[in-house]
Amino acid sequence: MRGAASDGSEVPARGPGLTAATVGLLAIGAAWVGYQGWRLLLQPLPKGAIDLKLRFREVALWFQGEPVYGVRADAVYPPASYAILRPVLDHGSLPLARWLWGGLTVLALVALCRRFAAESGAQGKGARRLAMVVPLALYPVGATIGNGQVGLLIAVCLLLLLPLLRREERSLGQDGLIALLMLVALVKPSLAAFFFLVVLFARGGLRPAALTVAGYGLLTWLASLPQRKGPFELLLKWKDRSQAGSIWGARFGEGAIIDPAVRPSHLPQVAQERIAEQMERGLVIKSINLHSLVSYFGQPRYSFHASFVLLGIFAIWLFLRRGASLLTLMGVTAVVTLFAGYHAWYDHVILLLALLALLRVAWTQDSRPAAVLGLLLVLFLLAPGGVYALPVAWSNAYVVGQTLVFLAAGVFLARRATAEHAQAQR
Repeated sequence: MRGAASDGSEVPARGPGLTAATVGLLAIGAAWVGYQGWRLLLQPLPKGAIDLKLRFREVALWFQGEPVYGVRADAVYPPASYAILRPVLDHGSLPLARWLWGGLTVLALVALCRRFAAESGAQGKGARRLAMVVPLALYPVGATIGNGQVGLLIAVCLLLLLPLLRREERSLGQDGLIALLMLVALVKPSLAAFFFLVVLFARGGLRPAALTVAGYGLLTWLASLPQRKGPFELLLKWKDRSQAGSIWGARFGEGAIIDPAVRPSHLPQVAQERIAEQMERGLVIKSINLHSLVSYFGQPRYSFHASFVLLGIFAIWLFLRRGASLLTLMGVTAVVTLFAGYHAWYDHVILLLALLALLRVAWTQDSRPAAVLGLLLVLFLLAPGGVYALPVAWSNAYVVGQTLVFLAAGVFLARRATAEHAQAQR
């Protein structure tokens, strides 16, 4: 990753290879993000901004007092999330909401690229340019844009947390900003909840964690008012709805291992035909995660139990490694999050944190294993991805290989965290 100057000192790596990689990734990113931006803003429904459309309708119904969890099968977000999304989505016009979300997405992309380069440890203009364009060329970044998903916003909020959490002394206002960023990230708890533990166990993390809990409780209460039900009743309804949605997704949806021997029932005819067409291709592996594995082995009702067990184990591990660098811990948390529950391909955007941790080790410590794992992670996340671009047999092999790379990255970073914590205790 580095070269040697004439006096024997190390200098940042540069050269035509670095420039070619930057240009190549930029070209992929421009095409991919451009296409997904068109999907978000201009592609006709139902394919364009497909998830944003769902959230738009749920937010509108929620604040009109409709029983969203009873009438919307896709309403798998908790009450506080609708309060968080309301400023952007509750305007009575889906085209306006798409453009407002598009503006927010542009700001998030700019912040993402800048923070990614700043946190990567890249030395020299060439390396920093390369780091800056890497996120644009990764399929989950574009996919979350085109679908109108929230993963990009979550990744940016978590990156913005880092410099604040690293400060030795913080004011109440700074801790309040950490809590605000964490609250926005918690718009999708399945992606952000594990990262709350990083905040909690960080040095001086108790106050921002307490502010986050208080803020989330307040948002939940405010969101409950138009529903004319108590916050706890709504949270229980959300739990049932999200559990049902996760089980469905892990068996037949975008985060599933689809077994042709298992047929869904009690579905509309259109959905039955779509699932039947999918199953004619045999075993389809879209995602390997805790929920898809538990479902594949015939115990989908235990998927949430498994997630909570993993959360408890991870909380203990994280507490015992709390002296490690925050970026390393976030990288491990990203990998654990991805395997802890049902996630579709766009949720792989959270692996930006694991990739960033690997790149920082590779660039600052001249670590060949980190560089190799970082390169493999980029290749397996490169747009457009293999799940929807390859025939089923090749796609299945791709997902298996991808999963092994994700796990290898997590293990490497976990071992790194152990070493960093031990060094910090000396």
